[in-house]
Amino acid sequence: MPVDLYYHASAASRDRVFVSGGLGFQRGSTSSRDQLATVFSAPIQADGALGAWTESAQLPEPLVHHAMVVADQRLFVAGGELRDGFSKRVSSAPLREDGTLGPWRTEASLPQPRGWHALVAAGAELWVVGGSLDKGYFTTGTPQLWRAKRSASRVEGWESIEAPSTLHFDQTPAVAMGRLYVTGAEGKLYSMALDAEHVWRTEPSMPPWSGPSRGDAQRPDVVRLLAMEDRLVLLMQEGHVLTAPLQAEGRVGPWAQASRMYGPGSGFTASQGEDGRIYVFGGTSANPEERRNARVWSSQRLTP
Repeated sequence: MPVDLYYHASAASRDRVFVSGGLGFQRGSTSSRDQLATVFSAPIQADGALGAWTESAQLPEPLVHHAMVVADQRLFVAGGELRDGFSKRVSSAPLREDGTLGPWRTEASLPQPRGWHALVAAGAELWVVGGSLDKGYFTTGTPQLWRAKRSASRVEGWESIEAPSTLHFDQTPAVAMGRLYVTGAEGKLYSMALDAEHVWRTEPSMPPWSGPSRGDAQRPDVVRLLAMEDRLVLLMQEGHVLTAPLQAEGRVGPWAQASRMYGPGSGFTASQGEDGRIYVFGGTSANPEERRNARVWSSQRLTP
């Protein structure tokens, strides 16, 4: 990336990837409190590699801990942290062929201010998952998922759907086989059918988490859950990667270690291209000498 970022947001379209906002590294300091508003993008080339990064736009306001997704050839941005608290603002802008964005449009606001969450598209719906409703206690998650239907590329309004338990605050959920997969605060994996009934089930196969301990069990820390071909891919802090097959009716099979990314520490984002390739953007570095990480990782393929 052209700058090192952490606590930013990312998204992918058919032929480009986008990152926006976040914090950057200031020389001579371990962190920066300056929230950024720039939207950068890079083209996805024929072999899946990324081309040159360019500046596409400025967000309506500087943000960290926000969420983005591309749907209907528009970039949607929801919530996030401002200097004085979380935001409930939702905006969208059209994607132009040259990689820039058109004018921003205000969409239906979130029911409450929210940060640290993820925004995913499933059919004609947008889902807000994870995150926190309290900036002062942001590691305290919420069981509330918010769903909005899109009509003529507009967000019509949001409704709340309750998960079986409080969800982990710092997570990206996965959509596969007509189901939404989310992570509970204590590490349980849940999935919900994306139909009118919204029936939940607890997946029997729980990942071996790499994170803080409570008693004899470890809890999740950074959770980036994505779907690739016929399996789930789990990206965790310090580059740990697990995969699990999706079996009949979308049930999650046993988890296994996959090749590790030696670089990302925390604060990174992950998005998928149309071909299923996973791109991992920035975050803090697992190498303490680099402190912040401007790299982009991409998956090649998965092998059993």
